[in-house]
Amino acid sequence: MTTGPLGLASTLLLIVVMPLVNFHNKADGEANRVLSLLFLRFWPFGIYVNCLESALFDRGNPIWFCLLSASFGLHFLARYRVRP
Repeated sequence: MTTGPLGLASTLLLIVVMPLVNFHNKADGEANRVLSLLFLRFWPFGIYVNCLESALFDRGNPIWFCLLSASFGLHFLARYRVRP
C-alpha cells in the first residue's frame, strides 16, 4: 500500500516475471541446469511465504534474503555459464 501502483508493478516485474524469464534463458550445461533448478525451488517458496505474510519489504527477514538470492542467482545464470 505504501509503494503505490508503481511499486506494485515494479515488484511484480522484478520478483515474479523476471526470474521466470531468466530461468528460460539460462545457459546450457549440467551445472547450470542443476543450480538453476535449486534457485527455482527457492523462488516459489519465497513467493508462497509472501502470500501469507508480508516479508517482501522487510530486509531483516531470512525469507527476503532467500527470495532475493534466488532472483539474483537466476539472473546471473541467464547471463553467465558455470564452469564444472
